[in-house]
Amino acid sequence: MSFLKSRMVKFCIVEILIAIVIIAIYFYYKNNQENLITFEPFAISANRLTLDSIPSTAVMEGTAEGDLMIAAPEGSKIFAKGGLNYVVGNKGNDEFYYSLCSTKIIDNKVNVVEGFDPKNDKIKIFCGHHPIKIEDIKVLHSKFKDTDITYIFIKGEHVDSAIALLGNINITPEDIVLNERWSQGKN
Repeated sequence: MSFLKSRMVKFCIVEILIAIVIIAIYFYYKNNQENLITFEPFAISANRLTLDSIPSTAVMEGTAEGDLMIAAPEGSKIFAKGGLNYVVGNKGNDEFYYSLCSTKIIDNKVNVVEGFDPKNDKIKIFCGHHPIKIEDIKVLHSKFKDTDITYIFIKGEHVDSAIALLGNINITPEDIVLNERWSQGKN
């Protein structure tokens, strides 16, 4: 009988050690993911932003400075260019284009997309100098000022880029359209 008790105690100790290792791995992974995020959204609301506003139309192209762009209700094709941009999706199918040449992390702040709906909207990222590979993209989830943020992080050849989607968005790198360049015509 003591043999069985001894064996049972050893088995319980092994189970506890395995549970501790699994918990440690989880916290190590979570801590490392948060350490990757060295930036934050430049805003979490369009209220009181002092950006130039681009009129809502079916096709919207930003300027070299930061812009506020609100998609048209029927959907918009939007190219957020230079500076820090605040883009708002609407009820239609929206396409958000970002070029790595102009989507920079500026003073640890990044571009923001509000109202992104992964069922209807698309993020399209391209670079004029080299193709972007799926392994260059990471989706990171975090909080900023009690707001859920989903970051799309792009490892660049020379400079990294990131975009903040407001909310806990269910998106994977495979959901992001890569290497489709901006054109003003409708797709």
